Amino acid sequence: MTNNLNTLCGSLWRSLIFAIVLMAAPSAAAQTLPYPALIGYWQNWSTLPLTSIDARYNVIEIAFPLPATGTDYNFTKLDFGPHNSTTFKAGIATLQGQGRKVLLSLGGATAPVYLNTKSERATFVSSVGTMLTTYGFDGIDLDLESSSMNFTKIKMSNNTDSGLVNLIQAVKDILANYQTARSKRCLLTMAPEVMYVQGGYATPYYKSGAYLPIINAFKNDIDMLQVQLYNVGQAITALDNVNYSESNGADFIVAMTEMVLKGFTASQLSGGSGVFAAIPEGKVAIGLPACANSAGSGFATAAVQKQAIDYLRGVGPKPGSYTLKTVGGYPNLGGMMTWSINTDVECLTTAANGFASSYATIFNGVGTGVSETANSNTFNVYPNPAQQQVTVDFGNSPQKGTLFVYNALGQLQMQQPIANAQRVTLNIASFPAGIYFVQLGNVLQKMMKVD
Repeated sequence: MTNNLNTLCGSLWRSLIFAIVLMAAPSAAAQTLPYPALIGYWQNWSTLPLTSIDARYNVIEIAFPLPATGTDYNFTKLDFGPHNSTTFKAGIATLQGQGRKVLLSLGGATAPVYLNTKSERATFVSSVGTMLTTYGFDGIDLDLESSSMNFTKIKMSNNTDSGLVNLIQAVKDILANYQTARSKRCLLTMAPEVMYVQGGYATPYYKSGAYLPIINAFKNDIDMLQVQLYNVGQAITALDNVNYSESNGADFIVAMTEMVLKGFTASQLSGGSGVFAAIPEGKVAIGLPACANSAGSGFATAAVQKQAIDYLRGVGPKPGSYTLKTVGGYPNLGGMMTWSINTDVECLTTAANGFASSYATIFNGVGTGVSETANSNTFNVYPNPAQQQVTVDFGNSPQKGTLFVYNALGQLQMQQPIANAQRVTLNIASFPAGIYFVQLGNVLQKMMKVD
């Protein structure tokens, strides 16, 4: 193993470049999503314990808190699934100790948010803030659907609809309050439906593009945009001005994803056309159902997922008729998202945790992706960020070989032989603050050293 950057594998190179970009970007404090991310929604009405979530899910979004009866803005209820309040908080802390992020997802199909007044906005900000503090969440996810999108005269900016104005200000207040209270960024993800994003380009509907002003307002704050490429129900016009539906398989995934990666002029906004700027590739995840039972439509097999995402990342051939407008694709695509973690375990139509396995195959050897070798399992590095030392945990699969630690320039910082170990402790006290990579075989995990 050499410390010459030119000899590192292509996937490591791409991860390092992405890390350097993260380091250069201004931020309040070190808190970012894992890269590439495997984002899964955890249904809090299910029976799956938090601590039983597949280790490959490195971002867990808790779905969903509920408002007090008779309101759509005072969020006071949170089911804990198989937990009580104490074990739920402990489960979140355990996941975070493994370097995973846990976010509170707001909305969903049955808990819409529409803030008519400044008073409702204040209550929403306060109630969500209380939940973030009580349970120690790393941030919020906006999964706004149905009546949450009942805006009028939708514009890319300078909106006058009270619900849209109040929602944007409320999220700004939540992010600011979180940062003030914790001296670190509040992570922010969004999971809009296709019509509310790509529909704004050229697909007529009275809510077309309704989410675009929200995304635009947080273009510097969003950590991941994970459009739901399922339950679409109709064909959507893509950048090549061809209509694609879910039945087009890989073409639909590729065409819809490139729309947010390239940006477009939204001609269907009810308040007039506007320009939706491109989202950086590292902040875009492919959102798909875990299996056929997870959604009414839009399920893509593991083979179709791989065909589409390989092409998007520039590592596979064109799977259909849609041709990417960017030559070479988008190698730093942010990851994958699914509804839901629970159905990935429970569905009978595919193997258990099939979506997590698909992610591992697609992102093999990149960031937190797992090795293609059968006996080289993924591992967790915690705490992350860390100051003095980190533990590399292989779970129930003892590993042997040599651990290598590289800095963000690809320079070897440490190597340590291991022999049939379940966990190893690394002393990083002398490392300068920054982003590092721990590698065993083809498995690579990012970590951050802080002073």
